[in-house]
Amino acid sequence: MPRKILTHWQHAPEGAQGWCDRRCRYPGVPGAIDIQKFVARNRLVYKRSAANWREGLPMGNGDLAALVFQPVNSLCWGLTKSDVRDLRHPVVPWCDDATMRQIFERDRNYLLTDQINEEESTFRTYFPCFLPAGGLWLDALQEGDLVVQRQVLDLYHANHTINLANGGQVTSFVYAQANVLAIRMNGLRGRRLRLRLSPEAVEPGHAGDTNSSLAQLIRKEIFRRLLRQWQPEEGRLQVDYADGHRSLLMLQVRGASLEVAVADAQEAILQIHDDTAEILVTIVTSREGAFLQRRATLLLETAWQREFNRLHDDHQNIWHERWSRSWIKLPERILEALWFYAIYTMASSSRGTYPVPLMSAWNLRLDQPYAGDFHNNANSQMCYWFLSAANHCDLVEPVLRHFSSIIPEMEMETRRVWNRPGIKVPFASVGRGIDHWGVGYWRYEMFVSAWLAQLAWWHFEFSGDQKLLEKMGWPLIRGVAEFYLSYLEVDPVTGRLSLPLTKLCEDTVFNVVPAQRLVRDAGLDLTAVHSHLRDAARAADAAGHQADAARYRSALAKLNALPVVDGQFALAYSVPADVPVSHPYQIAAIYPAGIVTKLGPDHLVPIARRTLQHVWRCSSRVSMGQPDSGRLRWNDDLSMGWMAAAKAWMGDGDGALDALLNGWVTSTLKTNGFLAEQSRSPTQRHSMEWMQNQLSGLANGINEMLLQSHSGIIHIFPAVPSSWLDVTFVHLLARPGVRVSAQRCGGTTQWVVLSADRDLHVRVCNPWPDQALEAIALFDPAKPDEFFPAETDGAGHFLANIKAHQPLLIAMKSHLPPEPLPEASPDDVPDPWSFIGPISLHASQATPDGTWTSWWGMN
Repeated sequence: MPRKILTHWQHAPEGAQGWCDRRCRYPGVPGAIDIQKFVARNRLVYKRSAANWREGLPMGNGDLAALVFQPVNSLCWGLTKSDVRDLRHPVVPWCDDATMRQIFERDRNYLLTDQINEEESTFRTYFPCFLPAGGLWLDALQEGDLVVQRQVLDLYHANHTINLANGGQVTSFVYAQANVLAIRMNGLRGRRLRLRLSPEAVEPGHAGDTNSSLAQLIRKEIFRRLLRQWQPEEGRLQVDYADGHRSLLMLQVRGASLEVAVADAQEAILQIHDDTAEILVTIVTSREGAFLQRRATLLLETAWQREFNRLHDDHQNIWHERWSRSWIKLPERILEALWFYAIYTMASSSRGTYPVPLMSAWNLRLDQPYAGDFHNNANSQMCYWFLSAANHCDLVEPVLRHFSSIIPEMEMETRRVWNRPGIKVPFASVGRGIDHWGVGYWRYEMFVSAWLAQLAWWHFEFSGDQKLLEKMGWPLIRGVAEFYLSYLEVDPVTGRLSLPLTKLCEDTVFNVVPAQRLVRDAGLDLTAVHSHLRDAARAADAAGHQADAARYRSALAKLNALPVVDGQFALAYSVPADVPVSHPYQIAAIYPAGIVTKLGPDHLVPIARRTLQHVWRCSSRVSMGQPDSGRLRWNDDLSMGWMAAAKAWMGDGDGALDALLNGWVTSTLKTNGFLAEQSRSPTQRHSMEWMQNQLSGLANGINEMLLQSHSGIIHIFPAVPSSWLDVTFVHLLARPGVRVSAQRCGGTTQWVVLSADRDLHVRVCNPWPDQALEAIALFDPAKPDEFFPAETDGAGHFLANIKAHQPLLIAMKSHLPPEPLPEASPDDVPDPWSFIGPISLHASQATPDGTWTSWWGMN
């Protein structure tokens, strides 16, 4: 069950047990699996320090996060917290929709629409913004005391261990159940270290920080008051922010003491007395309630009562429960490792008050790119696309909870700017229902609202959580649909409903072909309205609002068709097709809209395939013949995962693997497991930052290669690459809430197990279409000798009746008894993080396309 992060301590819940008995059994699935071996073998190992914070290793519990890095002679924990952000909003001189329309219709100014509202375009502030919550820094007073020899981030235990050259060891973790960072130091008895608490997570000008002029401005403005106080076993730092928010960082030590000259000194000396010394750190904020010092003290006192080992055991139990929900085993070890890493990072950053920010929970800069906002034009949504199918639906709830909580403000802003009912979701925001940026034409990205609401509908489709749909999902879905209905107008050319003014996707990066920005019926926006009205009608059915469902279906039937130019989905009818756009928005009709997949409609399938082929060519700098700019592709931060999912929905497993592995991992993988925002040679990536949506998008592509459940049909191994002969997954989730497990050996599916928490009647694509029905067995694994009759719908799909809590196993009779789950050693070779791509997708292919090989290994 989902667990709530504690900001006020209470006894840890029971039920997350079994980490010491690590073998997990899943109902109906043959054999058992040592989940610790499968997850722990994907650990990250450094045989050196991480001197630059951008190489640091992440920990977190979904609300409090820590990035561990080590400048020379120092150990640092950079801290962030989901509610530490500047929520002030400047009075931006918005230009309302009516004025925008008048100017646009008068001037027809396609290319320089910034000029539509010059004041708004030039109005910039650094706030609102995501902020670091603080930093804990330990500095060696004697040379060699804190020299890092080796460090390991263990995904299974969710902890970080540093081995020092002097034989000491430092272990730390962010407790999964409460906002406590626990640190244990062994073998450092008699050492004296300088200890500092800071409102910033990285020291300005050090460890890769540039200390930019903007950071200096923010530092001067944002921290209104800092109050430090030291006692022999406790240190406190109160931070008062410019927006009236206040936080308190508190640490307590055991086995050591703190020495200061004065009680409010900038730093303290940590004198370690015992062989084992421990530090507990917490952060509490005024947004969570009053009495900061009392709450922080109670958190730490209760943690000490539980004792470090018990705290660690509880922490492991909770993470064991997380890891045992689902797992995969792939031939490409690096992709398997990144799939687990994506779950680790989302579970470490998306269980708190807010969704995961654009630059992830571990960006330690004061001057974060885009202020660390919620980039709702694909980036925010991509973070959450894969979680429901990966059987982690609870991790989607923070984004639904947040946007549900700001519906009143979004409705008010929609009325003010657009003079329309419903909800127009801001394309970029930081904790408010107001657009973060002040460029007027960005508000005309209509797809933003649909894609955010889609997360709510997908959550319901996979989880079946009716209460959450009615409480959080339906108000958002309905609000977006009502705005669309009010905005649609009759197209004077076609006589059908259309979007009178929409914004094209992000401009061409190099302006190879000047692109118009505001047009009628931009392809991406029209696609989104098509898919949202379809899903809104389904959600209305599920919520019992039949009149709304009828209105949405009526409007959908009258919508303009999607723009198609030269046999492919287009950005708009008036835009050239051969444009290397920033992101592959033309593929949206395939994924995530699902208007066309490999299943049809037949007249759209060739259009979809041609679009994919064309966009893939346009995404490459080499194939477009563009000048070298130090980048491999037009835009890397989300394109490849999206492309992989679309290719998988069209049944192209080799293409999906090509996009993920050769198109993305080879070009962007950093040493700490994140993917650099832009493609660079390996030696250039250490100083680059990342976005969370990259890892999540990669995991989503893998999910769609293994299991699909769109169009009312469950597909097992629908887009497996030809090189993947042996693949296993357990308890991935399919619509409508079916847990699916399957194993493939030697290129043939061995067995499939379906289970659910309620009675369901589903259609399953036959994994053995060439076999007679008499050769296939369907049975309850508890009664292996009693076969159910195999029924089909005449189109190659099994009709499966699943009883609540009663697994259904499907296998060829010749494969019985079913092959058990595979074993794995904890040090399975090759080490996944030693990946040195690119790879050949076929035996006959000596080397991959030069687009990638020419980049790998460059200095």
